[in-house]
Amino acid sequence: MLIHMRIPLLFVLFMDALIFGQIPFPKSCQNVEIIKDFDVNKYMGKWYAYLTYPFTWYTGIKCLHHFYENKGNGLIAINTSSYFELTNYTNEYHTTAQMEGSEGLLKLNHMNSFKLSQLGLYNIRHRL
Repeated sequence: MLIHMRIPLLFVLFMDALIFGQIPFPKSCQNVEIIKDFDVNKYMGKWYAYLTYPFTWYTGIKCLHHFYENKGNGLIAINTSSYFELTNYTNEYHTTAQMEGSEGLLKLNHMNSFKLSQLGLYNIRHRL
């Protein structure tokens, strides 16, 4: 009976380490300087990701890029495409973001069923 309890416990501990291992430095970006008077139109178009945060879902991805399109009223359409070299699979993902004022601050809608007030923030830190 004791061995039957150890296996689920080991599984839970393994999954806990895997999930929380995605955030090596929690709360380390509290003082991020956001661009003031951000010109959103200069940000539109196709952008390739040169370097990404080391999350496991980026493993094996090549040619990760995003295409940003201004839909008006602060709404930005984001089309993401990536190629998984190991499986020879191209993944496409479509979402939106809402600008917050004139700063380079966007509220991302990663899950189209979420309301914008429940979403995470995306900070633009470099001027074009």
